[in-house]
Amino acid sequence: LRGVCLHWSQFALSTPILWRRIDVYASSRWLALCLQNARETTMDVMFHARELPAADLCLLLPHTHRLRSLSFRTHISPEWMPTLLEILGGDLTALENLHYFPPPSEHHNLSHHLALTHSRTPLLHTLDLVGTRAPSDMALLSRLRKLSLSACSTDLTASDFLSALASNARLEVLE
Repeated sequence: LRGVCLHWSQFALSTPILWRRIDVYASSRWLALCLQNARETTMDVMFHARELPAADLCLLLPHTHRLRSLSFRTHISPEWMPTLLEILGGDLTALENLHYFPPPSEHHNLSHHLALTHSRTPLLHTLDLVGTRAPSDMALLSRLRKLSLSACSTDLTASDFLSALASNARLEVLE
């Protein structure tokens, strides 16, 4: 839109919802531009490649309260982990979808416990995790619409985990 004419360029820059979906490949400048132009709207951030320097993930830190969806379409670089865990430890009250795939070398690293709880993620309805610890918050598990776990450990007993799932009338997909 910005390339059509000055009017459309100004329109695009002044319409935050047009910047809500942020696909990050290798440009932290693109991420910074989208974060700025999205203003206070909630955002769907998807990382597609590992080339982004870990320090650039810090750009998300002041915006965790606006993350509606956070997805990693590639395995997460080990260098990203400290910053990523800081992001996931932030204010995630708008988060609805989380797709998290740490690198295979980091699977089951107990320091990567995401500490997701119902009170920290009240809107979360889709959780897709690979190679980490699954949440143990019964209230969170009992209200998800989609739960996908692969190579995950849990602090819950099998009985408690199954009870949480059985109490969830909203669960549509379990993988």
